[in-house]
Amino acid sequence: MDPRHIMLFIAFLPFLFWGVGLAGILIFWSNPMILVISILLMIFGFRFSLTQVRMFHSVYAKHFKREIASLDSSDDWLAMDLEILGTEDKLHIFPDDCGIIFKKDNKMFIETIRGRSFEMNPAECVFVFTSKTSLACTITILNSMTREPVFDYAITPHYKGSQTEIPAHSGRKAKWFAQWFGCNIEFKTDDLNV
Repeated sequence: MDPRHIMLFIAFLPFLFWGVGLAGILIFWSNPMILVISILLMIFGFRFSLTQVRMFHSVYAKHFKREIASLDSSDDWLAMDLEILGTEDKLHIFPDDCGIIFKKDNKMFIETIRGRSFEMNPAECVFVFTSKTSLACTITILNSMTREPVFDYAITPHYKGSQTEIPAHSGRKAKWFAQWFGCNIEFKTDDLNV
């Protein structure tokens, strides 16, 4: 099964619990047993949404187990979504691709679920924060000399290794990514909260 479909199922599961729970409360409010079950489903939906990031982590870790196992540190990799350049600020139910970016032997590598591989020298790259909203962290990788994209996808970082608690605001997440990557990041938007 495509890992992206697993991730889509995980992402929408809390809404299913909330919907069924709310329907149970509205339709069967006079039946105490169904009312309790409906309330428990809604609580479970909220609880489940808090654990989604860990479940996403297990999807990434399972798919990229070989690459992750060979790294020096569990924090040497970072999970990310990829959107085709030019479509990154459009609504997507799930990303065009997803994968990991990892450090190894002073180089950076991108491996995606769809089987794309990319190697880059960080010294030859410029990272540009191009997101237009505070909800999405979109970063485009450009060649430092030609200013042309070196990868035909924009990346959205999620978390590094086992560390899942990262900034939610897109500008702060971009700075967090730059700090992890050890690079500078250019901001193309006027955002006071970065």
